[in-house]
Amino acid sequence: MKTILYTIYLLIILLSLFSCKEKAQKNIDLKTNNTVPQLISKQKKANTRKTASVSIEADVNGEKFRLTEYNPEVSTDVVFLDGGLQFRVNDDQKKSVLVNLYAPEMFAKLPLTISPQSLALPPKEVATSKTQSRLQILIPSPQQLQGDNKVLYEGSVTIEELSETKILINFKGMGIALGARKITENLFPMKGQIKLENFSIYDARITE
Repeated sequence: MKTILYTIYLLIILLSLFSCKEKAQKNIDLKTNNTVPQLISKQKKANTRKTASVSIEADVNGEKFRLTEYNPEVSTDVVFLDGGLQFRVNDDQKKSVLVNLYAPEMFAKLPLTISPQSLALPPKEVATSKTQSRLQILIPSPQQLQGDNKVLYEGSVTIEELSETKILINFKGMGIALGARKITENLFPMKGQIKLENFSIYDARITE
């Protein structure tokens, strides 16, 4: 009887040890599967996107803004569209500049000035207008508020140079904080220049 009880006791111990080992291995695999793909993804993004040369200077409501560093992990490629140009530049201090420009003459006429600003257009016109622009500058505050984003509301954006190696854009007008009421009292002066070189391109144009 004692021999049988002893044997059963040994089997219980062995089964417990095997179960713990299997659980530990599963936990290791789970951690590996959760971490490694993310690491590879970050490395891939940083390794495949060029580190662009960027020089952005602006005067926003009397405050000087400068962005000269380029973070390839959180910035985007420069996207070429039929009648459109899109990109976002981010640095390591959480500053960013978003540029969305649309005009049928894109790539065919330079310099090209775009006056309708997307934020000022009625929703129906935003969806249908082929000529419009959205230029947005993020000046981060410690509280990280929605109003940290300053958007050109009135004025013009002029593309001075546009090629696969260089982009030069000037803008001037009146801006507004994102989320603020669209009234004259909330507008402020906003002007600057964006220069971008050595950038990665995603060409989404439809060629015949």
